[in-house]
Amino acid sequence: MVIRAEEDKDVAAITEVTIAAFKNHPVSRQTEHFIVIALRKSEALTISLVAEEEGGVVGHIAFSPVEVEDGTSRWYGLGPVSVLPEQRHEGLDGEILNNRRKVYEKAREKHPERWSGETRNWDRTEEVYLNPEEQENFVTSKRHMHKKAG
Repeated sequence: MVIRAEEDKDVAAITEVTIAAFKNHPVSRQTEHFIVIALRKSEALTISLVAEEEGGVVGHIAFSPVEVEDGTSRWYGLGPVSVLPEQRHEGLDGEILNNRRKVYEKAREKHPERWSGETRNWDRTEEVYLNPEEQENFVTSKRHMHKKAG
């Protein structure tokens, strides 16, 4: 597998991958591909990487500038991150996410004036809880979380 910068020839494939990635996602309204299109059209898709396997795009990750509510600028948002469903269970999502550090380091070299300090912790998180205080109410399997019975 190769992870590389998006090229013009990838645009349609990125759209297809993004649609497929979010098609059955329980909290998606299936608009993620429109987000990528809008970012690209407004030239706000700062970093756009594709994962390519056997000549085809199987994943995509997007970075774009964001402004924090207090007006702070020079921050970048990650997402959408899209991986074909059949690839997700093979760990491709993690491989793409683990390349974040390299991507940010390249961006920092290109525009050092946008960076005021160190970047965040880039370690991959296997489980995320929206309500950590309720964590003990859940059991987890390899990739899924289920509410405990009772």
